[in-house]
Amino acid sequence: MTRLKQDADPIMEPLFVREYEYVTPSRNCAARERDGITVTGRDFTALKQLAISRRQGRAQLPFNLSDEAETAPAFRLCAHGGKEALQTQCYAGVVLLPSGRCLEILPKLFPVDDPALRGRSRAILLNMLRTLPDFPFRSLPDATLGHADLPLLEIFLSRFLQETGSLIRKGICCDYLSTESGETFLRGKLLLQEHIRLHAAHRDRFYVQHDEFLQDRPENRLIKRTLLLALRLSGTASNRRAARMLLDAFHAVSASRRIRADLASCRKDRNLAHYTPALAWCRLLLCGLSPAPQSGELRCISLLFSLPYLFERHVAQMLGKAARLRGWNMTAQASGHFLVEEHHNLPAVPLRPDLLFTRAGKACLADTKWKIMENSNDISPHDMYQLFAYTETCLREQSVRHSFLIYPAVTTRALPVFHFRRERSMLHVLTYDLEHDACGLAEWLARIDSAPDADKHGHAVLLPGGT
Repeated sequence: MTRLKQDADPIMEPLFVREYEYVTPSRNCAARERDGITVTGRDFTALKQLAISRRQGRAQLPFNLSDEAETAPAFRLCAHGGKEALQTQCYAGVVLLPSGRCLEILPKLFPVDDPALRGRSRAILLNMLRTLPDFPFRSLPDATLGHADLPLLEIFLSRFLQETGSLIRKGICCDYLSTESGETFLRGKLLLQEHIRLHAAHRDRFYVQHDEFLQDRPENRLIKRTLLLALRLSGTASNRRAARMLLDAFHAVSASRRIRADLASCRKDRNLAHYTPALAWCRLLLCGLSPAPQSGELRCISLLFSLPYLFERHVAQMLGKAARLRGWNMTAQASGHFLVEEHHNLPAVPLRPDLLFTRAGKACLADTKWKIMENSNDISPHDMYQLFAYTETCLREQSVRHSFLIYPAVTTRALPVFHFRRERSMLHVLTYDLEHDACGLAEWLARIDSAPDADKHGHAVLLPGGT
């Protein structure tokens, strides 16, 4: 584990930056600029090494929250204001700098200068994190209850400490561990060869192998290692006090020195069911807040999450629930469709729309894009090409084809309908309100379900409210 600067003040205010803003070096102390922040030269060097060491894919980010083999880097080296700079990319999370300061990257929905708006951005991020099924974020506190004013790192550490406290109240598990030692009485199995070699001159002692019922098992070693990490990284008095109290319960346990090996050795049985939440946080914090493979002497510790992936998973879960209430089935990342029907006697170029809705022979699809959209001119032509391919291929059996482009926002609104094939193929552009989890797609599903496909002459019928 990388050791942070010892004389750094652990209660220093975090540095805040939005995605696609700039981080520039400064000889003086870190400060906020109009479109980014300045950090000390030492911190900037560490961030630069994080950006240029290999490609920041699986080997660099603690978690690959994407289906792609390699993910985009979290920082892009560029020039800004006539000097070298790093531009943050579509990631949110925390980066611990060598100086001891915490760099918090937030979504681009609100400015980060205002603490109230900063809290709203952090609340949206926490809300999206809760929808990740394979991570312990489901237990995160509701940001609307006053937790959004805390830094992200403190929220994560606080939740881990709460889960560990719950584990201790339910009981710390022990296990029989095989040990070898010289004893004054015979117990267990006598290791004759070692006994002759070590105690030939001490006939009153026996070198034996025996089992002891101890707490020093992989699960407890990981929890103690994470508690020590929380004590070192936390900047709030409540978290540090809780970490010290919890460490007392693990005084007979040694901290894990081989994190990967201990994680692989963790057992899964009903006697350890109450360990699951705490171990999930251990896996996240120990693997995420560990130094990534980087060149050079300085290291950055980071826990970053892909915002496009978070937005896609969040929208899929929330709209899936809304669709089921209206009798529709939703399939995320639907497969089985190909853009090229035959190439060397096989289909090619698979298509996988983010969301496919089906009900009683009717179907429509949607795709999510993590982009800020103010008007029709902000829609990328590449997004339109992609939806056209999805619509004309996956919905070819529909007489009237409806597809949806969903962009993030803090208000719900819809743009005029785009017509691919006159009235028979339509693209609807919607915004998803991330603060209230509202989107107009559920209402469109009700309209599609109630409207006929075509009139008696074969012409498509516009749905109510369509333009």
